[in-house]
Amino acid sequence: MCTGTRVGEPAHGPTETRYRVPSPMLPFQGSEFVNQMLIAGALAALLAQPAGAFSLNEEFDGGIDPFFFSVTPGTDNTIEVVGGRIVITQEGGVGSAVSLRYPIVGDFTCTVDYELLSWPADNKHAAVLGSAQGAVERVGNSGFGGEVYLTDFAALGGGLSASIPTTDLTGTLQMRRTGTVVCGDYFDGAVFQQIGCVDAGAVPDIIGLGMGMFSAAGFTPGAQIALDSFILDAPDTSVCGDGVMELAEECDDGNTMAGDGCDAECMDEVPEPAHALLLVTGALVLLGAGRRTPCAIGRTSAP
Repeated sequence: MCTGTRVGEPAHGPTETRYRVPSPMLPFQGSEFVNQMLIAGALAALLAQPAGAFSLNEEFDGGIDPFFFSVTPGTDNTIEVVGGRIVITQEGGVGSAVSLRYPIVGDFTCTVDYELLSWPADNKHAAVLGSAQGAVERVGNSGFGGEVYLTDFAALGGGLSASIPTTDLTGTLQMRRTGTVVCGDYFDGAVFQQIGCVDAGAVPDIIGLGMGMFSAAGFTPGAQIALDSFILDAPDTSVCGDGVMELAEECDDGNTMAGDGCDAECMDEVPEPAHALLLVTGALVLLGAGRRTPCAIGRTSAP
């Protein structure tokens, strides 16, 4: 879906789902999750693609949109959509990820809802919302303090934050960047509470985001989580007509002329079929087909 509301928070308005920037993400790999996301961020930086303005609210009611996300289950693990939620089951030791396909430039805020469906004590798993600059996690691991929230910014010299004990089986993880500072938070039912922050300094501000589940040594097979309501807000830096497909674009052919398959707003053009004339109660009616618009597939325009 294009819209959604998180319990306890204001409703979000309609959002545009028209971003098409392929930039493959790498899977979560156990305790090497942050390293994998750093590599993904470096790949995004090599693409030198500025981000587009958008507010993406994905509820997964229609499945996982392959234009936005890549899906990487680890060996013996499964990722499926059940009841409009992403359900991840960990049987193997390698992590599983649902990752954005495009980079982000500058400030951003990203949240995802989670539920722990099968969560044995001290199972050595974590529900994760992460980026090239670290991760915010809901962990069940005695090595990190038991059932806790934490942030991992070790790749930036920030290390692990102080663990915050919790009994939450459902909740919301948030990651945000303002300037050079990256923070991780959790929702306590009323407001977001900060877990930890780090100043990224000179680290490039192109960030790869992913959500999923990863496992540490000695994990318990069969742990399962559900993820839903992935919400991402970021600034506008896209330029239609520069020949580089960016976040707020479906296409960019290097111009802003319509009629060539990519319109003046860098949206894919749907070819108009031949018009037909029908005689309806004595009146001629001209029938045509409309074009696709954000969050409205098949809306018709005037002939």
